[in-house]
Amino acid sequence: MTATVARLQRLLLTLWVGAMWAVGYLVVPVLFGELDNPVLAGALAGALFQNVAWLGLVCGAGLLFLQFARSHALPLPRVVVICVVGMLALVCVGQFVIDPIIAGIKAEAGPAGAMASELKDRFAMWHGVASVLYLCQSLLGVFAVWRAAVPAGTADTPVSSAT
Repeated sequence: MTATVARLQRLLLTLWVGAMWAVGYLVVPVLFGELDNPVLAGALAGALFQNVAWLGLVCGAGLLFLQFARSHALPLPRVVVICVVGMLALVCVGQFVIDPIIAGIKAEAGPAGAMASELKDRFAMWHGVASVLYLCQSLLGVFAVWRAAVPAGTADTPVSSAT
């Protein structure tokens, strides 16, 4: 049963981090590169980031539930659990603090978009904050996947030769 829980946790973590990297560093740049309308590209990117955030909240909650709902050995290393908690905190700040601020700026700017209004500087600042948080979350995720992939006791252990 422990192996099944560990595999499920690694699957949830990989799904979450893979979605973050695919959307944030592959799909969204393609949207802005290929669409002639930056407002439309931004709206689509925003919807994708919303979906990734909700996926992260579900996966992160599932990971922690599986980690702490058991009374015996924990399948994920402590450093991975710390990364997951950090990632969840960053998702919550982005989703429930920064995104509403950005949405308010966009609503105030109207149909022309925030970048075409006097709110451009405020929008750019909050967008930059969101981008930095997303980058931090992405890096924590890569580190967590990296550490979760190696069974306990085998991380960076040198292999001795028989000769």
